[in-house]
Amino acid sequence: APPRAKPKKPQKSLTVALQVLQECFNPVIEPRSGKDLIPMMVYNQSSEAADCSGFYTVVLRCLKEVRCAATFRVFGETVAELPLIGTKFQYRKMGLCRRMVRVVEELLLDLGVKRLVLPAVPTVQKTWARAFGFEKCDTSDRLGLSHLSILLFPGTTLMRKDLSTATLTKFSEVLADLPAPANPKTPANP
Repeated sequence: APPRAKPKKPQKSLTVALQVLQECFNPVIEPRSGKDLIPMMVYNQSSEAADCSGFYTVVLRCLKEVRCAATFRVFGETVAELPLIGTKFQYRKMGLCRRMVRVVEELLLDLGVKRLVLPAVPTVQKTWARAFGFEKCDTSDRLGLSHLSILLFPGTTLMRKDLSTATLTKFSEVLADLPAPANPKTPANP
């Protein structure tokens, strides 16, 4: 058999981004198709049961290693969604998620997007509110977004943040000298 070609850099980055997100999240199974939505979002795929088209996947690299990954989708200038963002376990509590959110917010502002929404499980809603400036969507917010195919997962609450230069997520500049991994291993996904 001929040797397999090495994946191109973008494809390899998507594969690593998927690994990071699968380390951070349980599979998100779409009930009608039985498919996991996480790879569908990362690879910008759709099925009859789930529309995951239009997603972008971004990674944060330190010392050539992907340490944080996120998926987002833009719905014109009105709103963008950020359904998944995760940091490898060994690099948590270093401000990488905060940095990633800031980069996504700046990109969205450059595109003229006015609001960012995300699904949050109860255990992290306070963190999204206090550390990142999100608040729970009220009934009128949800009604205003109902015509869009924004992803909501079981057990999550939709949260929102109005975007402006004044509301950008703050982060410390102390991240310049992040430690290199000693012996990086990705834990098995349960």
